[in-house]
Amino acid sequence: ISDALALNPVFKGNSLFEPIVLLPNKRNPAFLTAIIKVLDDRAGHVASALTKQSIFVCSEHRPIKVWEQRHGARQCTTCQKWGHTHRWCDSKGAYCAICGEGHTTSTHGIYCGQCIAAKQDPLHCVDHVHCVNCEGTHEATSHECIWFKTR
Repeated sequence: ISDALALNPVFKGNSLFEPIVLLPNKRNPAFLTAIIKVLDDRAGHVASALTKQSIFVCSEHRPIKVWEQRHGARQCTTCQKWGHTHRWCDSKGAYCAICGEGHTTSTHGIYCGQCIAAKQDPLHCVDHVHCVNCEGTHEATSHECIWFKTR
């Protein structure tokens, strides 16, 4: 998908600043967000021109929108997602920031099934670390997570 997006005529003449990043949509796996960074001037002429167009992807026209970087985005301590707090969370259950399983992070030492099965000290869970945001092998609170970097 990244290659198809990069070759799309909409981006012809607009130099890509970085490789295209694809972010999965946890609520609907059939959807994703493509972050496409282009070189632009201070007035934002390139972004303005691109947002007036749509892009044809997977047999559908999709709008091009400007990604608004929110450095102050909060991380929910219930679902571990970025952009809201536990007060506004609509998750049906809690997820652990360490292993990604269905328990609160504070109860990781009691309920981490992977640590229990491996007879591993849950306070040093290094072999079973799992990010619920990007499916990576780091904690959901990690600064290495693509979701943290693009929040």
